[in-house]
Amino acid sequence: MDERQQQIKSGAGLEESRINEDFKDFLEKWGFWLLLAVAVAFGSMWLYQKYEQRRIAKIDSAFEAYESASGSANPSPDALVRVADEYEGIRGVPDLARLRSADIFLHAARTGLSPGAEYTPEGELMSEDDLLDDERIARFLDQAQGLYAKVLENGRATKSVLAIDGAFGLGAVAESKGDADAAKRAYTAASELSKEHGRPILARVADERLAAISDGIPPKPTLYALADLPELPQYTPPTPSPIETQIPVIEDEGLGAPLPEGDDASDTDQPEGDAPASETPEGEQDAAGDDAP
Repeated sequence: MDERQQQIKSGAGLEESRINEDFKDFLEKWGFWLLLAVAVAFGSMWLYQKYEQRRIAKIDSAFEAYESASGSANPSPDALVRVADEYEGIRGVPDLARLRSADIFLHAARTGLSPGAEYTPEGELMSEDDLLDDERIARFLDQAQGLYAKVLENGRATKSVLAIDGAFGLGAVAESKGDADAAKRAYTAASELSKEHGRPILARVADERLAAISDGIPPKPTLYALADLPELPQYTPPTPSPIETQIPVIEDEGLGAPLPEGDDASDTDQPEGDAPASETPEGEQDAAGDDAP
């Protein structure tokens, strides 16, 4: 029995020694590459974390730049275009900046005033250069059209809902230019994109615009300068009639007249502590006393 146990112990030791030798050989052969693979894995994780941090910082910077350019009272459309070009490909910031810039150009063309026009406290323009002529209006409409078209193109490529805004913008520019065919194409695209993105209300608005311009685009209203408007007649209040000017006089019948001197409500001929004599005759007082329960 002892010899058998001794043989088992001897065999186990040889087996353990053989495993140690195999592990040693494995480390000598593959140890460097194993350590290199571990180092590469940890390095890749560190680089990925750094990349994510920079990407998030870039997104935050893009939104901050957009808010800074569009949050003022009179945002500059050129500054918004620069934000769109600088942060191209970062979320929806470029298309948001282009839409805001295009809206400003379109509004300026419709009102005939340059973006950022300032007024005096009396409501007059501070600079006559802010009045747009036909050439500048046409240039602003072209700039708005290009920006809306870029948003529509990017939105279709990325399946973004902002493509709907681009299509509506193109329709508005076409209406301002009097191009009915281009407006119909734009509103048709807006209706299709709205249905594709599950926006039934926007689709109905696009269909209503299509119906409104089915017979052509109505002429634009004429905007007149204040100097071109006729002077309004001065308002003269009507002269009141003699009957309306008469004030009724109420005759004084002694109501509210002051008491004569020496007469005071607090002065009485009754001695102090006695109640004032009743003005009711004695007979009436007795009758009142008999009727009392």
